[in-house]
Amino acid sequence: MLELQELEKRIGYQFKNRALLRRATTHRSFSADHNERLEFLGDSVLGCTIGYELFKLDSHFSEGRLSRVRSNLVCEKALDEIAADVGISDFLLMGEGEVKSAAPRSLRTPWKRFSARCFWTAVLSRLRPSS
Repeated sequence: MLELQELEKRIGYQFKNRALLRRATTHRSFSADHNERLEFLGDSVLGCTIGYELFKLDSHFSEGRLSRVRSNLVCEKALDEIAADVGISDFLLMGEGEVKSAAPRSLRTPWKRFSARCFWTAVLSRLRPSS
């Protein structure tokens, strides 16, 4: 298990509330203080943030094109790739049974997907709309 500072270094973002980061990397099989509620929030924030950034990117994008591009950016495959690139599994806290049921150094897709969403939400939260 690597230290959370290494995760912050990998994603280029330092959390003000490291307890929230620890919670985000804690599976419910490990602790009652786990990440499931953050997953709900992360999905919403990620979709909104990506949508806003795409909206600002090109005023000629139609609603349909904006929706398709956003969908491709937040899809399972894209988020799985992000999770793998960052090495999310190096930082996760899981119960012993969950660890044994997961393949070595990898996790089932829903968990990887959540992790990527959570960290992208943190990274993208640095973006501020220009006035």
